[in-house]
Amino acid sequence: MFGQKTNLLRPYFTFLILAPLVLFAALYVSESDETKPAATQSYRAAPFDYYLLSLTWTPGFCSNARNDSLPSLCGRNSKPRFIVHGLWPQREKDWPEFCASPPPKDESVFDAQKDLLSSASAARHQWQKHGSCSGLPPDAYFAAMHETFEGVTLPQLWNDRVHISLKDLRTMVERANPQLPKNAIAIICNRQMLSEIRICFGKDLKPRSCARNVQDRCAKRGLITLR
Repeated sequence: MFGQKTNLLRPYFTFLILAPLVLFAALYVSESDETKPAATQSYRAAPFDYYLLSLTWTPGFCSNARNDSLPSLCGRNSKPRFIVHGLWPQREKDWPEFCASPPPKDESVFDAQKDLLSSASAARHQWQKHGSCSGLPPDAYFAAMHETFEGVTLPQLWNDRVHISLKDLRTMVERANPQLPKNAIAIICNRQMLSEIRICFGKDLKPRSCARNVQDRCAKRGLITLR
């Protein structure tokens, strides 16, 4: 009779022994997930096909009254030059923006881009709007931006020339960059003043043709103003 009672109680004793172990294991796994660094959790790329590198021509940038307060770019003694507007993930017909992504571990990554972009705040904006969709952490995203920018030879437009035709400007860019395939650039104007040159790159950061929605935005007839 005693042996039968023991057999009946055995599952109960087993439960009392195993239940704390199972609870401990569950808590350990939960805490482990919570303590993982955010960078390993959620730098996820939005669906996209290629990158668009947008380069701003500073005289066009400074012609906008909102921008002329930046002395490093728009001051009387500043030299006309190209700066990076952004490196933008693109799809064949549209593009992603403001993707969910963890904040950078170190805000100094934006300060380090002052020479490449117009300011640290511009770098922060580009990361939030475009870099967050790349699947890259901020330091890797800006490294890709540097790599694509440094891989392009820009035409020397800072001499005494004031006007140029769209055809001649395109020819200058293409001759300076024989590695670019056909339809890899787009030239953007604001009221017929040169604003930007945009160049397309694959995810491997090698030049590629742009999608059809990336087009010149300058009048084909007449001259483009450079300054």
